[in-house]
Amino acid sequence: MNLFVALLLIFIVLYSAFILWCTIQWKAIKPVSSDGNFILPAVTVIIPVRNEEQNVVNCLNAVTTQQYPSDKIEILVVDDHSEDRTTQEVENFIIQHPKNIIRLLKLNTSKGGSKKEAITYAVQHAGNEILLTTDGDCIVPDSWIRTFVNAHSLQDVAFVAGPVSFLSGGGIFGSLQALEMMGLVGIAGAGIQSGKPMMCNGANISYTKSAFLKVDGFSSGYQLASGDDTQLLIKISGLKNGKMVFVKNSSALVLGTSVNSLSRLWQQRKRWASKIPVALTPFTVSVAVVAWFAHALLLASLIVSCIQPAGLPFFFVALVCKLGSEFFLLYSVCNQFNNRRLLLLFLPAQPLYWLYVTIIGILAPFGTYNWKGRNTK
Repeated sequence: MNLFVALLLIFIVLYSAFILWCTIQWKAIKPVSSDGNFILPAVTVIIPVRNEEQNVVNCLNAVTTQQYPSDKIEILVVDDHSEDRTTQEVENFIIQHPKNIIRLLKLNTSKGGSKKEAITYAVQHAGNEILLTTDGDCIVPDSWIRTFVNAHSLQDVAFVAGPVSFLSGGGIFGSLQALEMMGLVGIAGAGIQSGKPMMCNGANISYTKSAFLKVDGFSSGYQLASGDDTQLLIKISGLKNGKMVFVKNSSALVLGTSVNSLSRLWQQRKRWASKIPVALTPFTVSVAVVAWFAHALLLASLIVSCIQPAGLPFFFVALVCKLGSEFFLLYSVCNQFNNRRLLLLFLPAQPLYWLYVTIIGILAPFGTYNWKGRNTK
């Protein structure tokens, strides 16, 4: 019992200290202006898609209605072997918008296809130095490109990451995912701000073409379907002129689509977890291990305390420590993006989150996961 309590408190303290550190780093991020008086450069927007017939038109509508000269926006939609009407929807959109520079590229590979291959193919065809990427099921704000271009105007910036949340309409299930995403946004921003990049979201990133080519893109990780975003972030951060910026702006907040079932959530989280052992830094892997033990031990402590009430004081000490640190971070991030209503789910979600993190950590590294109709390791 003494050993269990000691481990519980050690991992909770380590985890809480990390979250508090993230809060400090997050607050230190200076927002990037969405206005600028400099000459606006031409940019290329890359949108890899697979089976997005329901979403791709809304995505393209958002990208083509930017507060940015349309003749300076090249849009490359890369179809990754879609099995629905995605390509027809894109082709129809191109016909209906002749004034916009939009090209549909079709990935043709014997490797079976992947998001990494789709992005690499688009980079090869990109005509501009500044590249922005989003997903086919996302909606970008009309100030998106201008804000990212302003971030790139800072000296030696090679990689820019931005925040991601979810479209409304997902009910409580969608709101729970949105609350988790706010936490991930805070951690991602903190890592980039501190110079210790941990993660980013491929639905809202930008980098220079020259930096992508210097690090040889995804050449070292094609065997992994996931990790295209974080892997590239870490590789580019190692360049001599690889300055990173996190855009802490609502003007750059991209809205994605939350998953609508437990089975799809499970597959998505397995995909996210699959990159931890191979696509992240030792620091990030260490953080992931500490976070898993903190949640698993807290869950175990709750169960043990129900059997042996003598353990309840230690459980509550650990709980208060964890909740306090997480709430400070989540409040700061949610407040930044006017999503404070999500905090109403903070306490009710806790037991579910402990269970979910524990199970994902045990089972996610094994077997395959399904991503948009494709089984992948």
